[in-house]
Amino acid sequence: MAYSVPNTAISAMMTAYRTASLDGGAIGLFTNNFTPVPTTVLGDFVEPGAEYGGYARITVATWGLIFTGPNGPECITQVQFPGPTSGAGDSIYGVFLVDSGGLYVAGARFDEGPQSMLNSTNILVVDLHSYGFLGGAESVPSVI
Repeated sequence: MAYSVPNTAISAMMTAYRTASLDGGAIGLFTNNFTPVPTTVLGDFVEPGAEYGGYARITVATWGLIFTGPNGPECITQVQFPGPTSGAGDSIYGVFLVDSGGLYVAGARFDEGPQSMLNSTNILVVDLHSYGFLGGAESVPSVI
């Protein structure tokens, strides 16, 4: 038997999850040549170290509102990571998300390849899109 879940129900579930867990969570960067898979754990990611002075995860106080896009219900947020204030900089392979309790939620490797963050004039802008009930996600980076 096949069943279907209407977009309104998916939107309601996403809104409840966003409010309870994603709001107040954080987005981090990883520097290892790694592709997240369903069995990934937080310890699989290597965050920038001394070579990326000033790096810190960015807390997202409130995610964007849930809306119906071309992929069904989705949620978007944008974060901007400033470049290193000291050190030689690093190549960033992707981003990961932890919820407000610090639990790993999702990770994404940049399709465009690693992004070079070499000095304080670089800014890594990341748009995070979550589709369905975190059934699909993508991150779109750009270094300015």
